[in-house]
Amino acid sequence: MPHPHAHGKVFDAARRHLLFSPERIERFPPAAFLAALAPWKGMRYVDLGAGTGYYTLPVLDALGGEGIFTAVDLSDEMLIAHDG
Repeated sequence: MPHPHAHGKVFDAARRHLLFSPERIERFPPAAFLAALAPWKGMRYVDLGAGTGYYTLPVLDALGGEGIFTAVDLSDEMLIAHDG
């Protein structure tokens, strides 16, 4: 089985602030993700490669904490809350 970093595309945690940039929000709006997901109270939500929670945090907000949530990432640094 190949090593998980074999493709060389691990995001540099020092650049995590870019994940909440206005350009990214415009290009990949979390509201569009929420509309497509159509979350419901009590749903089970798993984000593999959650990073800073760009999509997970809006889902948590939409559900008001009523559900089962799991977010994982290879980098502990990525799981630290963002500054924005």
